[in-house]
Amino acid sequence: MKNAAGQVLGVRTEFDSVLSVIAPLGLVAAAPRPALMVDLDAAGPAYPSGRSLAELVGEGPTRAELFGGASRAGIALLRNGGVGWESALPVLEALAMRWPALVLRVPEAMSTGLPFPVVPVVPLFPGLLASWGDRAAVWQSTGSGLTAPGPGPVLPALSRHSLLTLLAFRAEPRGRWVRAWGRIWDLPWP
Repeated sequence: MKNAAGQVLGVRTEFDSVLSVIAPLGLVAAAPRPALMVDLDAAGPAYPSGRSLAELVGEGPTRAELFGGASRAGIALLRNGGVGWESALPVLEALAMRWPALVLRVPEAMSTGLPFPVVPVVPLFPGLLASWGDRAAVWQSTGSGLTAPGPGPVLPALSRHSLLTLLAFRAEPRGRWVRAWGRIWDLPWP
C-alpha cells in the first residue's frame, strides 16, 4: 500500500517461529529508505525498544515517534506490549502516513482483516514438511535444494552471521540475505 510517506507491508511467516522474528527485520534492513518495524503480535517477542505499541495506543504517539523516519537510519522497531491490531489501527495509520516505510510483523494465526498488504513467508522444508500450493509467497531456502511450489522470490539460506547481526538489531544491507529482501519492496502484494 502506497501512502503519503512511503509503503506499508505486513510479514506473516508460516511454520517457523525463528523466521517469524527475523523476516520482518530483514525486510526493514533492506528498505531503500528509513523504515519502522511494528509488532502486531500481542504475544510477540520482547523486542528492545522505547515505548510499546500498546503505550502509543493508550497515550498517543509523540511527535518524535511519528516523524522518526525523517532522521533515522537502520533498524527501528516498536514492540507490541499486549495490544490487538484493531485497537492500534489509528496509530498504525498515523505511523504509515509519516514514516517512509513501515513493516508490520503479523502473527501466523492472523489470517485476514488487515487493511495493508501481507507478504507470506514460507520455509522450503523437504519431505512431509514440504509446502504445497501455487500461491505467491516469499520462499525461504533451507539449503535442501527444493524449488518453490508457487510464484515468488526464493531467499538464500540464512547465514549464521546474518542471523546474529539481525538478532542484535543491526542493519547490514550488503548481506546476501538482506539484499534478497530488497526485491520484496518492488513486488505487488495483495
